[in-house]
Amino acid sequence: MKRSVHVSPWPSVAELAGIPAPGADGLWNTTVEVVDLLRKAKADANKSLAAPLQHATIMVKAGAVPALETALDDIKKMLRVENAVICPAQDESVASSVQVVFEEVINQG
Repeated sequence: MKRSVHVSPWPSVAELAGIPAPGADGLWNTTVEVVDLLRKAKADANKSLAAPLQHATIMVKAGAVPALETALDDIKKMLRVENAVICPAQDESVASSVQVVFEEVINQG
């Protein structure tokens, strides 16, 4: 794969067939939900999707934590998150949420 997915070749059928099915229940839905929340946080801050995040605190239902832990490294790479922690929500009726800290640029001059 090249630096950008936009200029990378399409995967072959054999490459796709070699990808194992997710091992954790709810992995897809939880991952999509968190990716959407992180993208929204960037958009709300008027930041590019390529803008790095210094830290993200991700709050999800306790039952979703194990699934999300298996995808966290991929989420961090995709959305340029340096550090991230997953916290189980105390109230299972509460929707997932994220809190983010963008890299601060120190102007020396």
